[in-house]
Amino acid sequence: MLKKGPLVLVDDDIEDQELVMLSLQHLGVTHEVKIFQSAEAALSYLYETSEQPFIIVSDINMPKMDGIAFKKTIDSCDILKSKCIPFVFLSTSTRFVNETCHLNIQGYFKKGNSLQELNETIQIILQYWDRTIHVN
Repeated sequence: MLKKGPLVLVDDDIEDQELVMLSLQHLGVTHEVKIFQSAEAALSYLYETSEQPFIIVSDINMPKMDGIAFKKTIDSCDILKSKCIPFVFLSTSTRFVNETCHLNIQGYFKKGNSLQELNETIQIILQYWDRTIHVN
């Protein structure tokens, strides 16, 4: 990966976090990964950090603040919005696709039913954003 900055992973399911980490290791991703079990914790990090994250990969179905509210909060904050951090949903469910079509997201991806599918999906996401000309 050529672009710098941490990958921000937001997922309340520890097993899914571990699977994503396994996938990132398998793919040889060298970005630091910041893992948050809640959108609120991720927002605290984003508000406080001077780092420019490479990408935010968020689950959508989370307690308290779901992924949709998380993305809306980012977009309602001029400071966070100005960072232009690529944002994708990575979920086990596709039932929220219609609810996210109006959000400023860069993709909605299904985690898949196997580690191989997850590896392929994450590889596509990261290769795309690594090669994209972007302010990040």
